[in-house]
Amino acid sequence: HVLLKGFKSISIMDREKYCVPDLQKERANCRFVAGEITNLLDNGPENTKMRHDLEEHFLSHPAFKDVIPPEYLSHSDRYSNELRKACAMVHSIHHDPAVQSIVGQMEGIRMLMGNGLGVAITKDGNPLSLHYVMFLPALVSLATQEQLAYWMGRAWAGEVIGTYAQTELGHGTFLRGLETTATYDPSSQEFVLHSPTVTSIKWWPGGLGKTANHAVVMAQLYTQGQCHGPHAFIVQLRDIETHRSRPGVKVGEIGPRLGLNTN
Repeated sequence: HVLLKGFKSISIMDREKYCVPDLQKERANCRFVAGEITNLLDNGPENTKMRHDLEEHFLSHPAFKDVIPPEYLSHSDRYSNELRKACAMVHSIHHDPAVQSIVGQMEGIRMLMGNGLGVAITKDGNPLSLHYVMFLPALVSLATQEQLAYWMGRAWAGEVIGTYAQTELGHGTFLRGLETTATYDPSSQEFVLHSPTVTSIKWWPGGLGKTANHAVVMAQLYTQGQCHGPHAFIVQLRDIETHRSRPGVKVGEIGPRLGLNTN
């Protein structure tokens, strides 16, 4: 138990002043210029400065602090806490002049929703990360121009929150082994998606349990009794207004998992 009175947090740029002597000594013995390696990893000194500026802003901003350490929260409260911070991140990128002066919207989303700064903010997983790092890129790479015109604006605005549903309970990266089917019905001109077995259940697509209302679903395409292999389908999981699952769709949350409780 430690009581801190008058304790002030240390900015990222000042931490070197408070570094323990042993670590300072080891760094002094380094035979290469650490800053040059940092710039190389960041793909240029301008990117290093941008990253430092973003870290300084977000890691010192009260909206991204944990009022209660996540270790003391219930599974449900952990999700609510990380969702709050994830929404605040997106809002900052779109509307905060301080953030916009540092980075553009697309680059900001990439840095905050990827495995860098965003992980430091949402330590227990980001409920919105799959929307930005998988769903939107899947649209860009797989959709036709007509489909992009319909979906992209809604997805970027947050009306549509998506995930990427490939992994099944029995199959992961073995795409040819996926069991979920999408059968074309000529009479209705629709694709009927079906999970015929227990092992065909889509398992652990990030954000699907509670957050997403749509998904890019990988399924085996069937027409006239013939299988044409895995194809991608956009499936609405939940009602846009009520967030309740759509008829014929069963969604679940698989419970606590190490480091990704809210993803």
